[in-house]
Amino acid sequence: MAKLTQKQLEQRRATRAYNLGRKRLRELAHALIDSGFSQQARRLHPDTGGSNEGMHELAKVRDTLHAVVGDGKTKRYWYSCGDLF
Repeated sequence: MAKLTQKQLEQRRATRAYNLGRKRLRELAHALIDSGFSQQARRLHPDTGGSNEGMHELAKVRDTLHAVVGDGKTKRYWYSCGDLF
């Protein structure tokens, strides 16, 4: 195995730090989506005066947001969310 130059080592460290930062941002985004869903579900749930339709719409938006944030492992294909809003 060839020995890495100082520049190559620095590039690898920077890439690793960048990927860890992106992972942490994804984790925070998923937590924020779940927190917002829980808060809105309390308001929109049929047992608290909301409707089934409202809950279905909320779940659809939550699932779409999770898909947009992704897991960092799969390629994301941009698609239109026009039918949601």
